[in-house]
Amino acid sequence: MSEREIGNECLTEAKTILGFDEQNDANLAFGSWMKENFPEMWSDADNTADNLDDEDFNHFADLFVCAIGRSAGGGSNGGSGTEWSGMVIGFERRFDMMEKKRNMAIDVATADIGTAIRSGFNYNGKKWGIGRVYPEDGLWKVEHSTGTFISKDKSDALPNWLITVNERIKIAILKPDNTPGMAYGVKSVWVFHGNTQEKFLSEGPRTVTLEGSWDAASVDFELWRPITLRGEMDEEGWNNSGATLTVSNPNVVYGYEWIPEGNKRDAAKQLFVPEQYLATTGEACINLKDVIEYHEDNKKPAYVDKNGVQRYNGALVCVVGGVMDINHEGKETQWDSTGRDFYLSISNQILRRENPNARVGVKVGGVLHDDHHAMEMKKNGEWKKFARGSRVWIVGRTNVYQTTDGDTRANIEAVGIYAVPKKSIPYQEPSADSNDLGNLGGFGVGGGN
Repeated sequence: MSEREIGNECLTEAKTILGFDEQNDANLAFGSWMKENFPEMWSDADNTADNLDDEDFNHFADLFVCAIGRSAGGGSNGGSGTEWSGMVIGFERRFDMMEKKRNMAIDVATADIGTAIRSGFNYNGKKWGIGRVYPEDGLWKVEHSTGTFISKDKSDALPNWLITVNERIKIAILKPDNTPGMAYGVKSVWVFHGNTQEKFLSEGPRTVTLEGSWDAASVDFELWRPITLRGEMDEEGWNNSGATLTVSNPNVVYGYEWIPEGNKRDAAKQLFVPEQYLATTGEACINLKDVIEYHEDNKKPAYVDKNGVQRYNGALVCVVGGVMDINHEGKETQWDSTGRDFYLSISNQILRRENPNARVGVKVGGVLHDDHHAMEMKKNGEWKKFARGSRVWIVGRTNVYQTTDGDTRANIEAVGIYAVPKKSIPYQEPSADSNDLGNLGGFGVGGGN
């Protein structure tokens, strides 16, 4: 992933906002804006964005979009962009684009802070400095190889360039002028099903990727509730990944207030019942028996691995079924940020016509499980675990694999799970002897015979 991805996305966004046909025109507009508003920074970069440090490029490109977007008019939620209403139906991931660089700086500083300050470190083909950060006179100061940088940040706050190594040592990654650079670049990715308020009532909702950036990156949007937010739409998305709605303002509104009172609002209340709303996801709303076929028809190339094999991203699907197996305990794994992941399997009568053991396995990540009630139902205002025999909707990404017997099976990596309250069964903690998951059959379409 490019260290300049945020900035490149912003300049692409600027092209749309300004109505330019060519990307170069938006780039030139960015340069003119930098020269007018940040002349010293622009001069130091020899009047070209290519010479801006990655952090500065990302930061100023985002400010540029905020500046030109704001002139298009405000809204009830503030920020630039258009108001969209609908429902967040899945959480995909949250990641920090600066993590690798930050961890390398921490490793160097941990080994020998003195050497780190004198020599810095190399990352991504560039030399970066390291400074030791300490509070003094109510401000953060940074000791570097040639002196001390005195920041304007108060020592009772945590600026986005401050890195804590341990209880004794704090550092900053330094730019060539020995000033601290941004150390965190968090982004979150969600699945949103909605539309602009202008089109929602006439055309209905559509499913798009929602990206939370800047202040909105750390917000946990609530799944399964009507929501209004303000963002910028890119119909093509990064690297042609698909329609992407970027939201940087964390202020959102839950509810139906944007819909006129009367019959339309009454109808909306019925539509926004999750099991009704999920049925409007169009072609992605498929029967369990069609998961493999839909995956093959809609998968997208992801990358070529070291063996020259093309790898794919699975298709986004919305399916419904009854829970056949469920493991609320989870299992330890190094591949999940929480250290655990979870599984369940679902089935329906059509899938079991040829094989009574047929089911589709569902993988549940630790964050989805812990923070978004993935394996719980909400009943009488309380969240409770659900059990086998419960009816659940799954929003997720498909995966197809071959078993050792040569069978083709599919499973789903969930991004959202909704248990229908009136059709779900509260989970009863099993005894040690009854917690046997030996019949899960690989969590794939088919199951054991």
